[in-house]
Amino acid sequence: MFSSQYAAVFYLKELKEVSEQTGDKVKFICDHEVTGRLRIDKILNPSAWIDASTYLKVNTKIARE
Repeated sequence: MFSSQYAAVFYLKELKEVSEQTGDKVKFICDHEVTGRLRIDKILNPSAWIDASTYLKVNTKIARE
């Protein structure tokens, strides 16, 4: 079900809603910068992975290089 042990941390610089211009094919476009990465220790709500009812919630630790 879950294939990665790491997640990116990013800073969202700009977010634009563009669904009207794209006929709902694309909802948003963004400008972002990756600022780090985390190691995922535990998924707190695994059912969200399957049904997409909410954001996935996890326990993490800062990944060491």
